[in-house]
Amino acid sequence: DTPDIYFVGNSFSGDDLDEVLRICEGKEISLNVISKSGTTTESAIAFRFVRDAMLRKYSEEELKERIFITTDKEKGALKAFADSEGYPTFVIPDDIGGRFSVLTPVGLLPIAVCGADIRALLEGAAEMKRRIDSQGLDSDAYRYAALRNLFYEQGRTVEILASYEPSFRMMTEWWKQLFG
Repeated sequence: DTPDIYFVGNSFSGDDLDEVLRICEGKEISLNVISKSGTTTESAIAFRFVRDAMLRKYSEEELKERIFITTDKEKGALKAFADSEGYPTFVIPDDIGGRFSVLTPVGLLPIAVCGADIRALLEGAAEMKRRIDSQGLDSDAYRYAALRNLFYEQGRTVEILASYEPSFRMMTEWWKQLFG
């Protein structure tokens, strides 16, 4: 009983964007644009196309209830645009980079929309952090980080995570971004 969620603006593929726009035809849609600076090219292009499609269906006033902007708290092109149009905003914290933003509104909004209990998710993340911190170097997470650093210092700068399962593709893309 939750909305379908589609992600666009994460590539330059016109075919992917066109496919999502076709899927959304005749459906009620809302949009969450995510970009800290507001100048991320892929996101900006997708936003323009999706907003144009929404303008053919909804009034400017209706868009203020259907478009949400997740961006910097006070600066950037997207923040200025959101303010000028009257779109509600969610803040990406200054000290959080994009690839580490899943536990900010970047990740929490779509997770909540899909029906997950984000309070439980955050409580679980906090508990895991406490557990890892209390274990110190006995923690698998710390050991992995220390070993990666040691290997890096020895000139071993390549790590491979391979998956041959197409449905797992986005997980490996995230992994590449995380360690990029």
